[in-house]
Amino acid sequence: MTLTELKYIVAVARERHFGRAAEACFVSQPTLSVAIRKLEDELGVTLFERGGAEVGVTPIGQRIVAQAQKVLEQAQGIRELAQAGKNQLAAPLKVGAIYTIGPYLFPHLIPQLHRVAPQMPLYIEENFTHILRDKLRNGELDAVIIALPLSLLIIVGIGLIAIATSLVVAVINTAILVYRTPYLQRAVGLYVELARNTPLLIQLFFVYFALPSLGLKISGFAAAIITMTFLGGAYLTEVLRAGVEAVPAAQLESGRSIGLSEGQLLRHVILPQAGILSLPALFANFIFLLKETTVVSAVAVPEILYTTKSYIALYYKTYEMLAVLTLICVLLFLPLSLLLSRLERRLQHGQFGS
Repeated sequence: MTLTELKYIVAVARERHFGRAAEACFVSQPTLSVAIRKLEDELGVTLFERGGAEVGVTPIGQRIVAQAQKVLEQAQGIRELAQAGKNQLAAPLKVGAIYTIGPYLFPHLIPQLHRVAPQMPLYIEENFTHILRDKLRNGELDAVIIALPLSLLIIVGIGLIAIATSLVVAVINTAILVYRTPYLQRAVGLYVELARNTPLLIQLFFVYFALPSLGLKISGFAAAIITMTFLGGAYLTEVLRAGVEAVPAAQLESGRSIGLSEGQLLRHVILPQAGILSLPALFANFIFLLKETTVVSAVAVPEILYTTKSYIALYYKTYEMLAVLTLICVLLFLPLSLLLSRLERRLQHGQFGS
């Protein structure tokens, strides 16, 4: 039994796949498989269940892997004790970062570190959050830079900001459509069609990955707000446009007959009634925007779906984590939907008296 063999079984238990474990250990798959089979023969037990799409760990294997992890951590502690007697600035520094941070951080970090500690070897790695956590815990990395799991706060924060900014965009676009400004009216139409006929994920990738190449550095949170506003503004524009067209023409003529300007007519007659008439569609789109916040996990914004995927990868409890995700979404969105429905009825009752 060697430390290398223990490292192999820990890697297989973590990756649940012999090929990926071999890549993580920088060896060929046959080499890793032979070493694990040799260890199983030596111990006289089966550590892994082979044959499926995912390698399973037997009950005794789980206990042995946990003990192997402790042994590897102790071995790393011995190395650190030996290293403590040497020049600290000459010892290797191993840093990991998630994919969406590494390309922007490391080009600035490497020159700074080389200037402060020119003799320090630097090892950098880009990977997923759960893998970086495991490597930090195992002593394979000295420091990691990952996203914080602020799932529910992120959902509510991005959702509310996107709803507010989308409403502002929709009101401005509706005013342009009401006034029938020639060129701006055509631009609003093109914007609505572009936003509604391109996937949200494509829009998000364009803002987050393409704009930085043009010199505009945008955080994941800002990219999420911009993209959600771009999409939500288009949908809410169409909702308010339909509401404006539903306002009786007689009321517009009545407003003009008493001397209201076009601006006063828009403010006091058109938008209030269009808003009331559009309430069902507006509230439905509010819920839609809140649910679409799960898409922003693609740029490492740590909302609820991003956190769920991280925990699935970390603990391999797919069904349990998905069940928790579903329950959280139901508890978050269902009361909100019921509240908005009640608010809609009260507002429409106050407007129409029925």
